[in-house]
Amino acid sequence: MSAQITQLYELPVNIKVALYGAGSGGVYLASLLKRKRSDVEIVCFIDSSKTGHLDGIEIISPDGILKISDELDAVIITSLYSEEILASLPEKLLPKCVAADRGLLSKDTFGVIFSRAISRLGRFTRKISKRAAYFYETRVAPLLASRAGWMFWPLFKALDMAGVRFVVNIGDGVGHIIEELDYFFRMVRAGKTDGAKRYIWIRKSPPLSRACVNFFGKGFSWAVANNLIYYLALPVIYRYRSIGLDCGLARTKRRLTADNKYYKPTRRKNYLYQLSKKDGRRRWGEFLLLKSHQPDYFPLREMLPTCQDSALMNFLGDKPEKLALIHVKALTGNATAKRSDANTYIDAISFLSDSGYRLVLVGREQMPEQFQRFNILNYSESEIASFENDMRLFGIAEISIVAGSGIALLPSCLNRPYVYINSWHLTKPSSHKLCVVAPTLVRNMRGKLLTFADQIKLYESLPDFGPEMFPSGLYEPRDLTAEEMLEAVTELDDLIRVYKERSDLQERYCATKSEHSMMELSQARVSQRFLEKHEALL
Repeated sequence: MSAQITQLYELPVNIKVALYGAGSGGVYLASLLKRKRSDVEIVCFIDSSKTGHLDGIEIISPDGILKISDELDAVIITSLYSEEILASLPEKLLPKCVAADRGLLSKDTFGVIFSRAISRLGRFTRKISKRAAYFYETRVAPLLASRAGWMFWPLFKALDMAGVRFVVNIGDGVGHIIEELDYFFRMVRAGKTDGAKRYIWIRKSPPLSRACVNFFGKGFSWAVANNLIYYLALPVIYRYRSIGLDCGLARTKRRLTADNKYYKPTRRKNYLYQLSKKDGRRRWGEFLLLKSHQPDYFPLREMLPTCQDSALMNFLGDKPEKLALIHVKALTGNATAKRSDANTYIDAISFLSDSGYRLVLVGREQMPEQFQRFNILNYSESEIASFENDMRLFGIAEISIVAGSGIALLPSCLNRPYVYINSWHLTKPSSHKLCVVAPTLVRNMRGKLLTFADQIKLYESLPDFGPEMFPSGLYEPRDLTAEEMLEAVTELDDLIRVYKERSDLQERYCATKSEHSMMELSQARVSQRFLEKHEALL
């Protein structure tokens, strides 16, 4: 079956379908199928804003689609916004999804042609706009900044005299933007900024940036998420380092080098140069040291609004107490060397459920089939999943299990307990006193586990430039067993009840001898039972 159907005969015979969209288009297509393709069974409509039945066919919400996915042969999208709908659907369903051509959804031939043209024009315009913005950000603005900086000198001088300082190099991903905002506010608290200056934060306007400006913009003299302002300011931000405060903890930088140079970014990357691992470690070490001097200060938690989103509260029910958040990784990359094995979570989930925790799947991954026998709220695939609600959830959760991902910075910066699992990067440790770490280990070609020091050296041996991917083929990742995950979770649960200092064995891990290690600056701890089992790796 093709990704789009223009005629009813293109549908296979004797299939079961769901129609995504209970509007006029979906109703008209349903009537066509009943008249001309009686062999096709319409199981249900799927609609986020309607309930009940329509022409005798049940309407279900998008949250319920996975429950009936196995009995469906196809999901026919009857909405103009097929691309947005496809992006929101679970990956498991995508092979079954097809979009209905507008000619199947209306009797109005002119209306069909017009709406089809408008839809195509909209897609084309969005595509061109994105490409133009990327070209400007990575080619035009750097060229103007490096070759024609004199054009912007009067503006720079006026901003400098007004005491303006741009807060720069705060990344786009969850792990970067949260941590680097935390870093800025800690610098202010420690007196590492100039109190006479006006610190300004300018962002593009994707949802993540808008949410952070909304929640934390009050901590700046001025903060805005606006594409036009961002692109106009870029040449000045790129060129004049003296009116910028670098809060970036990533090695990638979005401004010119000290000698006004930049490097052509690789595809889909918008940074202009990249620090060496050594310089990156220095920046990270400064942040960890600052956190260790401010153990009870959590600026993002203090600024997070106390009021809750009504849709989130309805999703959680009347009593959203004692939440346990569960996170899995469906994709590999950077700290994650292999996809999460859902089977290894089962014992830990059973323990949390038996302990009275209310379980919520977070992130944006599909609910694993192994989890479906538990009463887990599927926030990850729900319509209310957003960065704002991610922040709210982690802000009230009693405990979280987070796989190797930047999302781990949410509980860390919001002062909430969490277990951080299956990350093979040991050089950038988590740093929260109520964090229990159980990392991915690494085997060589002979099947022998590397020591912790050698695993750190392996990471440092990767090229200085480009992604920090696991070197598959030469080494094999070894993620947690179900027993090790359960032990880490029970250890954190005990720690929440009665706090204890790190054991001698845990201190030995933090003191791992490596010129590249910063584990001695971490406030977190590696699972005691995990270290007892793998003490030979110390």
